[in-house]
Amino acid sequence: MGNNLQFIIGELNLDEENIGRYDVSPEHKFIIINKNPELVFHSGFVNRHEEIVSTIKGIDPSDRRIIIGGGRLYVSNDGILTLDSKSYKYGGVPIFVGEKYAKLLIPKLQEIGIPVSNVSIDLHQNILNPIWEELEFINLK
Repeated sequence: MGNNLQFIIGELNLDEENIGRYDVSPEHKFIIINKNPELVFHSGFVNRHEEIVSTIKGIDPSDRRIIIGGGRLYVSNDGILTLDSKSYKYGGVPIFVGEKYAKLLIPKLQEIGIPVSNVSIDLHQNILNPIWEELEFINLK
């Protein structure tokens, strides 16, 4: 796998009215798709991560070698972009991956009028999909 990883933003499907409200349900969730060497970030304003997967053509929703993790996404009222939690079905995402995606998300959010003043990454590391270690993603920090 090596250092050839490319971090790509796919479909965001953000609910602009609710992206700044982490107290609403459903909430913004995200998943990471493994298209070796690309890791593609997709998000949606949904109840379950599987709902995001169902919108991506050609992806088997049960393939945990392709859908390699997920979490929650929101921007607080004071502009803090937060990537946190995990997907109960697909597992968590390594912190360094969350950090890379946060940097890519900031300009996308600002383009649609959502100001970002800071970033918080609190992705659950205790339930990582085993593919991260198997493909040595963890050692790429």
